[in-house]
Amino acid sequence: MTSINIYSNIIGIDKLYNIDHEFDWNKISGLFSIKYDIIFNNFFEQSSQVVLGLIYSLSITQSYELKVIFSDVCNFRLNNIGNQLIQISGFEIQDKIKDGWLNPRFLVNDYEGDIFSFLCNSIEISSVEKSTLF
Repeated sequence: MTSINIYSNIIGIDKLYNIDHEFDWNKISGLFSIKYDIIFNNFFEQSSQVVLGLIYSLSITQSYELKVIFSDVCNFRLNNIGNQLIQISGFEIQDKIKDGWLNPRFLVNDYEGDIFSFLCNSIEISSVEKSTLF
């Protein structure tokens, strides 16, 4: 199974494959913004949403800023942040549907630095732009 099939349930995943045909979450190298909101979903129920600003590094000189929206977030945990770009060395998204999970579906975390971890039901790659941070 190719990685594009593994992540086919992530809205906008093609934006990442357009910049890197060998796309891998392990190329996420930094976190530059976090936004947490309570919104109303399509059923007018309160729902939590997290928007992460992430750095995707293709090389030392070429990187992209990703805006990724995570919806229906629960068990949100955040550790050790402040005053600088947060380095990430082990970003992962696990689709837990193969393990029988339906709600929440995804586990998102930084397994190396333990900076954040949460569960969510949907993921959208909202934007991908050349980085101006480096």
